[in-house]
Amino acid sequence: WKWLNISVSEWSNISASNRIDRVNHMTLIYEQICAILQSEEDAAEKLQEKKAEIEELTAYYEGPLWLEDFDAEREGLFPQDMNRGILTEDAIYDLLCDIDSIYM
Repeated sequence: WKWLNISVSEWSNISASNRIDRVNHMTLIYEQICAILQSEEDAAEKLQEKKAEIEELTAYYEGPLWLEDFDAEREGLFPQDMNRGILTEDAIYDLLCDIDSIYM
């Protein structure tokens, strides 16, 4: 996976044709974190092990790239059979809130 070693700040330098790769990568992180939260067994410890991925997803969501991808989704620029769930307005936000609730 060529994009695994790319920092979020470098994503903006990637052409729009690779937008699909970026969303797929962020979706993978999102799904991994969701699985940890749903298992509830040792969630805090498992989340700590995924700290770098959580930070990457957070930076993506809080930076300009999520909004660019969100706008591209609204314009229909992604394949219809692609998982685009992270581009809903609340998916990542709710996930980050769930993570915060574990540490409170």
